[in-house]
Amino acid sequence: MYIVAFMYPSAAGNVFNYDHFVNVHLPLGVGLTEKYLGIKPEKIVVYTPITGGDGESSSSPYSAISSVYFKSEKDAKAFSTLFTYEEAARRLSEDFANYTPGAPDLIISRVHELADMDGMIRDFQNSEAA
Repeated sequence: MYIVAFMYPSAAGNVFNYDHFVNVHLPLGVGLTEKYLGIKPEKIVVYTPITGGDGESSSSPYSAISSVYFKSEKDAKAFSTLFTYEEAARRLSEDFANYTPGAPDLIISRVHELADMDGMIRDFQNSEAA
């Protein structure tokens, strides 16, 4: 799997409108991706920082991070070109102000899923015993 991650910087006083992002911006982006590139993501995962149990604010440098998953590197790279299409660039950029104060940082990555926690614990225990 491959992802294109959008990282929305946080700053004092800035509010990230999660509902608008999920209900308006993401459908707009997925629709424009299908329209111009003929591809669609496998899934989208959105991460938002949580506050501490005592009501303390998060110190995360990002208000939100969204990871858009694709099966192939080719599709992930193609997706990263969406802003080369005038309509897509204009409509997505114009919508930023509705949920975030500015454009996100972007990274394209290969996903490495490590799910064998029991194996990791065994490796740790074996290294401790050595």
